[in-house]
Amino acid sequence: MNIRSWDFWARILMVLAVAAIIVGMGAAYFTAKYRALVAEQRSSTRQVANDLELHFNGRLLALKLLATDPDIRSLDPDRAQPKLAQAMKVLDCYRIAIADPQGNVVVNGRDEPAQVHDLDSFFAAARGRPVISDRIIFAGLSDAFVSLRVPVYDDHDKVIAVLLAGVSLDEVAKTAGAVPVKAKHYIFVIDSVGRLLCHPRINEIYPEKPDFTVNGKLVFAPDDGYVITQSYLDGIEKLFVFTNVKNTGWRVVMATPIMDVYAAILRDSLPDIGLFGLIMLSLGLGYGRLRQARRYRELVEAVRLERLASVGQLAAGIAHEIRNPLTSVKGFIQLIMARGDRPVPRDYLEIILTEIERIEKLIREFHLLARPPQTPQFALLNLRVVLHDVVLLMESQALSKNVALEFMPGEDVTVCGDVSQLKQVWINLLRNAIEAAPQGGSVDIALRADGNWAVVTVTDNGPGIPEDILPHLGTPFFTTKQDGTGLGLSVCYSIVQNHGGNIRVNSRPGEGATFTVQLPLADNTAHISATTGRKTKGGLAK
Repeated sequence: MNIRSWDFWARILMVLAVAAIIVGMGAAYFTAKYRALVAEQRSSTRQVANDLELHFNGRLLALKLLATDPDIRSLDPDRAQPKLAQAMKVLDCYRIAIADPQGNVVVNGRDEPAQVHDLDSFFAAARGRPVISDRIIFAGLSDAFVSLRVPVYDDHDKVIAVLLAGVSLDEVAKTAGAVPVKAKHYIFVIDSVGRLLCHPRINEIYPEKPDFTVNGKLVFAPDDGYVITQSYLDGIEKLFVFTNVKNTGWRVVMATPIMDVYAAILRDSLPDIGLFGLIMLSLGLGYGRLRQARRYRELVEAVRLERLASVGQLAAGIAHEIRNPLTSVKGFIQLIMARGDRPVPRDYLEIILTEIERIEKLIREFHLLARPPQTPQFALLNLRVVLHDVVLLMESQALSKNVALEFMPGEDVTVCGDVSQLKQVWINLLRNAIEAAPQGGSVDIALRADGNWAVVTVTDNGPGIPEDILPHLGTPFFTTKQDGTGLGLSVCYSIVQNHGGNIRVNSRPGEGATFTVQLPLADNTAHISATTGRKTKGGLAK
């Protein structure tokens, strides 16, 4: 496996690891929010349970005090009944009575027959434990109540009777409804066998079907907790949070549609999601900035390597180009020395000066190409002059291969760009064209204006480029040459794109290739500035 494959799989693993971390953090965050919502609802049910305990335990305490009264302990109807009638008014009880340990009513606070119901709780009180019964109904919901049951002791601490006090279910509903809940949430109370003590729809549900009470008894376990299940009433999946009421078998239950639970979690999470998104955006922008800086360094290094390659190939041709004018200069200087004191013909001096200027121009262009890459300096350029200088540099390489290099300048065309970088583009394209052309072949360079674009075409009559190669041109490190680096065309594409232009390639096997470079004209300077993000300098390079 090569380095690129390792790098690819390393990136895949890194992406998967980051995704797993984000998913894990999201799951942990959602779980924490879910538990916080359950805790909030349990707090509401606990508050209702506390209110019920306070309300009924206060009455239990009052009944305990009443059970110590001698008249009550006497079990004498004449003595106990007035006390029971008075207690019924003070405690606002539905009914009140005294029963013996066997469940027979011996004293009734009201002048009507009385009977003991819910014998389980009654016998628990007969064993000495104050209790509150489950729901008791005689005829219907209108006379439903719960019974508070307190043992009555004799002087030897033996249970001789049970004091019974009935409290209407309206008291349960009133106490449970005192705690405010959110919309679509509701609280209800069930007894130990799953029957309703209060519920917003109790009139619709009563009498409860057996499967309703069995389901309530099984789902809402004796301990505090929560469960997600379908509602018996409407079939909607809901979250049920329940809490026990002390001294009873009752459970206070809060019901919430599960979709409302998720909506509440999402609503509460929006600030955190926004903050997380902002952090991820900042990290993404920072990573993008670092990656852009790395790509820029890679591009600078690629430009440097390509420049070195260009310098090496041009060195021999430049030496040849300089040798020719030096030979002419040397010859004319020897002629002048042979003339002695005779005046030097002006033509000699003009020829020497022309050849020296040619050498100076070649050295200046070679130095411009060979110097280290710097920050691009955008300025107005006469593209015809720039191309003329590049053709001058490449003539020697074309001659060495016996390739005719023809430049068709057309009219003056002005663009905005970095002269050094654009010359490198033309040198790379011309060198590739010269290498592709056969012995005795030709390379044509043409310049024209087309609308808002300056168009430069470089055409050779070589073997052409296969169709399967064309899509890969410009890809870094892709090359078909044995000694190529794969950076030349990549650098060209990058430079032209940074100038707001583009490169197109037309080729057919056996018919040569044409590289077309389009650059915005100087009239589109605003376009250049927008795409490159750099300011342009005034002045025209000639």
